[in-house]
Formats: sequence, C-alpha cells, structure tokens
Amino acid sequence: MSNLEGDFGLSLDPAAWLSNLTRWNIDPWQAQFLQSSGDVIVLCSRQSGKTQMSSALALHQAVYVPGSLILVLSVGQRQSMELSRKVSDLITIARIGVKEESETRIELTNRSRIINLPASEATIRGYSAVSMLILDEAARIPDSLYHAVTPMVSTSRGRIIMISTAFLKQGFFHSIWTNPDSHFTKISVTADQVPRISKEFLDGERKTMPEAIYQAEYFNKFINLSEYQVFSVEDLEKCVSDKYQAMEI
Repeated sequence: MSNLEGDFGLSLDPAAWLSNLTRWNIDPWQAQFLQSSGDVIVLCSRQSGKTQMSSALALHQAVYVPGSLILVLSVGQRQSMELSRKVSDLITIARIGVKEESETRIELTNRSRIINLPASEATIRGYSAVSMLILDEAARIPDSLYHAVTPMVSTSRGRIIMISTAFLKQGFFHSIWTNPDSHFTKISVTADQVPRISKEFLDGERKTMPEAIYQAEYFNKFINLSEYQVFSVEDLEKCVSDKYQAMEI
C-alpha cells in the first residue's frame, strides 16, 4: 500500500490525489472532471490530456473502492494500450500493489480490475456489474456498441464517463452533448484553454488542415457530414491527424 491510499481526504478528491501523487499542475477542467460525480460527458480539444485524466480517474476508483471493475473502451487497440500504459505509470509512481498485469488488464491486490479494450462487441460481451464505464474518444464509437455496454452498469449503479474530441453531427455522443435535458454533467475545453498549446502551434495547424477538421480537433465543433457528401466517414477519419500522442497532462 502507498502512503496516499490511507488518506481519507484523498479518497474523496481524485484531483488532490493526482496532484499529491505526481506534483502536476492540474488544469481547471481536469480538476472539475476528476471531482465530478455521476455520469459525465467531456468534449475536449486534442492534446488536452484526456487520456491521462481517464487513466487517473480509473485508477483512483480502483484504489479506493476495492473490488471495482472499471471497463475502458477505446476506439482501437493502440489507444487502449496507450491508456493501459498511463495507468501502469501511475501505479509505479504510487507504488500500488498489483496482482496481475497485461497490456489490457490490470488487477490490484485489493481485487479491483481495470480492463482496457478496443471498441468492438466481440471484445466486450460477457462483462457485467461494471463500477465505472469509460468511453475514450466516444464520438467515434458506434451507437450499437454504446447501447450494448450501457446495461453493464445497471445492477451496479456504476458511472458512465464519456470523453472525446468532436467528430460528426450524429451518433449517441453528439445527441447526449446537444440534449439540454441530458442528466450527464457536461464539461467543455477548447485548445485555447489548454496552457500547453501555443497560439503559434494552432496557427500552424490551421494552415495545414481543412477548416472543419481544425475546428473539430481543437474547438469542439462537430462536423456536418452533409457538407462532405463526396467523402465517406472513413475518408474523414483519415483527414484527422493521428501524429500526436495525448499529452501526459
């Protein structure tokens, strides 16, 4: 057990826990996200630290609620492995006891499990009583998969956490975000609210990207597919830059 695990105050405040653990300067939106309760949807810029925050929230739940099952769905294998790596890095820093660890699964000595999987129905069928369901890059996860996984929190009263950059003006993520009656807590963060992203960088990105893609990637503007009738969704996916990994914070 790490020294932080026994601190009752930190068990109630994931933001303070992460700050004490890493000595990072937590952004205001990150603190709001970590300190939230209930179901949460986050619409955020690239490079805002969303994958790191998802990792921290998952590990905090696993540490302070023994026996938790945290299921994290990402858009692909590479993304799920990246999230697992960030969880593993935090475990090393905190010196938390681990019973079993692989590229996609971490089980702590307190019986909590964090399972990171690519978003496909073949990989997620069979899980139940999920304490926390995290959908990473949720705007790109198919509706059919979303509806397949939400019942997993029904008996456990688990939380649903959705975090993503903007994509198309369609699908469950866009619907929940734009629904004024949604019960989800909504958090928005654009690139100009991220202190690690410079104006010079954004100016350079704007010159090399279609305007709609730039606005989606950095300023939370959903793409109207009808404006791109000659392109398929797959073509639009290829337009979205994949050359940057999520920042550590």
